[in-house]
Amino acid sequence: FVHAHLAHLLGNLLFLLIYGLKIEELDESNPKRVYVTYFATGIVAGVVSAVVMGPNVVSVGASAAIFGLLGYMLHLQKYKGELSLQRSLILMILFLLFASGTASSSIEVNLLAHFTGAVSGWYFAEIYKPNFQELKSLENKNSL
Repeated sequence: FVHAHLAHLLGNLLFLLIYGLKIEELDESNPKRVYVTYFATGIVAGVVSAVVMGPNVVSVGASAAIFGLLGYMLHLQKYKGELSLQRSLILMILFLLFASGTASSSIEVNLLAHFTGAVSGWYFAEIYKPNFQELKSLENKNSL
């Protein structure tokens, strides 16, 4: 992924580390799901942005895919009982607002890509839900 500048890259790496560590803790059964979610949410967000914003708009960075992991992580936390649905959605909105507020006024932020990434990450976790139910039943059996 191409980034606008070093700070952009480092910021994305920081949030990739933060979300990645939490997701690893929540969903240790299948790391391939996380890779698929990361790349698929980035692609979905890129396609939606290109269709809605037109071919003359250029987007850089991996933020959409990182927001995909955010949506995925928040859904996992909701599913595992760490967060309520309301808190998950509020946190997602706050992160989206944070991302839009951290950009310099001279740099345009593709909020559509961030939003699409977060929503598609949430959706991917929903798709994987049957696998999470199997994992949850295994965890319950192991705790007995």
